[in-house]
Amino acid sequence: MEKKKYHQTWGNMTYNKLFYQVTLNVWQFARSSFPSLKQFPTNWSDMVKFLENYKPRIYYKKIIWMPPNSNTIKCNTDGAIKGNPGKSSHAYCLRDREENLIYAQAEEIPDTTNVEAEAVTIKETIYHCTRRGFSRVTIETDSLLLKNILQGN
Repeated sequence: MEKKKYHQTWGNMTYNKLFYQVTLNVWQFARSSFPSLKQFPTNWSDMVKFLENYKPRIYYKKIIWMPPNSNTIKCNTDGAIKGNPGKSSHAYCLRDREENLIYAQAEEIPDTTNVEAEAVTIKETIYHCTRRGFSRVTIETDSLLLKNILQGN
């Protein structure tokens, strides 16, 4: 019985060229998505072994909500988008010293960027607090950029 050589083509691309392209794409994806992977292998079987054994380092920071000072309202804000720019929304809530919920609001806003969504949230929070007569308000945001701007950093 004669052994047949495996030779398949896809358009103008042979199996070897296709295999090379897939390997190259996986390598480029891993290098661009995970720049901390300094020694990512270039050989397919080594890539597979590396990825099977890869255990990413997970960093976390414990965040604890702290109540505001007496006679102060605390407002937690968040803007969210799907895409950048894209479908957007914002939400905020106000709590007193005893952690009682005073007010909460969430709504869709026009398509925007992540920074604009966070800024709109803070603006709406300030507007609401002014209308309600709250003069002592602490605002917490998860946007480091806006936090630095508000603190003058």
